[in-house]
Amino acid sequence: MLVEKYRPHKLSDAVGCAAQSRAVQQWLGSWKQGNALVLLGPPGTGKSLLAALAAKAMGYKAIESHASDYRGLADIRALLSAAKQRSLLSSRKLLVIDDFELVDSGKGIVELIKESPAPVILITTEYESIRQIRQHCTILKFTKVRYDIISKFLRRICELEGIPLGASSTDQLAKMCNGDIRAALIDLDVCRMGSTRQLGFREQDESVFTALKILFKTSSIENARIALQMSGKDPEEMLLWLEENVAEEYRDPGAIAASYDYLSKADILVARIRRRQSWSLQKYVAELPAFGIALSKTARNNAFVSYKPPRFYSRNNGNTELARSLHCSTRKLAAYATLLGQAM
Repeated sequence: MLVEKYRPHKLSDAVGCAAQSRAVQQWLGSWKQGNALVLLGPPGTGKSLLAALAAKAMGYKAIESHASDYRGLADIRALLSAAKQRSLLSSRKLLVIDDFELVDSGKGIVELIKESPAPVILITTEYESIRQIRQHCTILKFTKVRYDIISKFLRRICELEGIPLGASSTDQLAKMCNGDIRAALIDLDVCRMGSTRQLGFREQDESVFTALKILFKTSSIENARIALQMSGKDPEEMLLWLEENVAEEYRDPGAIAASYDYLSKADILVARIRRRQSWSLQKYVAELPAFGIALSKTARNNAFVSYKPPRFYSRNNGNTELARSLHCSTRKLAAYATLLGQAM
């Protein structure tokens, strides 16, 4: 896939974030203990990628983690302990925590920033998540990449790949991706397969449709992980989206059976989490089926596929009146409807 082939390997290759690249390098060059760097901005603007590339460029060994792995105080202290251990291969470490807004312990993060002998980079999409640590960090804002920059990047790829798309088509792709370069590359891949029916704006759930395309077209676990992060859905809701669209995407009975087997295992995991209150396992609810589905296919389906929301979604989403009458949220109402449908 193009998103794999044209993934930047050095800072100079990153598109649309030259100023942020320089700022990250300057911060690392002048870092002092007790100060963290927060990369703040919408999905798809290169925050995680830039942190990894900057670490590589400046000779740091990046210890990358997801906030769902280190939500509590004990988990964060374990990460701090890892940062204090000396490395035989590298004298300098860099801690990178993605999706920082999921961290439960503000006290633990402050402790990590103050005591870590290594620089700490926190990545988030929400300003609210950094209010309690504001005095301990430097904020670097990322914005959506301008469509003309993305269009120019797509035209260069079209020339290299021999894709017969004109300037108007690349402009359209660049505008509809909403500043997300990954989404633009996925859509360009779809065009390369011979389908232009998806050249248009999506009015709702744009991120999850792009995520589904990545999950069903890729055979890379790393790309599947990126897709989950950009989907904007919680793990249990993502299960429903995957379940609805597996049979739409795959034609091989073996791939369909293997995919539903992974989905069933995730469903068992959801039940165990609720029964045992083991919420630390929730991060695997979407990862298990997503990775399994990505690896289940023997060949990629190059035909156009119109992905659909879960069947309960259009009926119950936004049914605020009924939810108010039952004294519950619309999300719980949708979940109850799904459980009722499974029981009948």
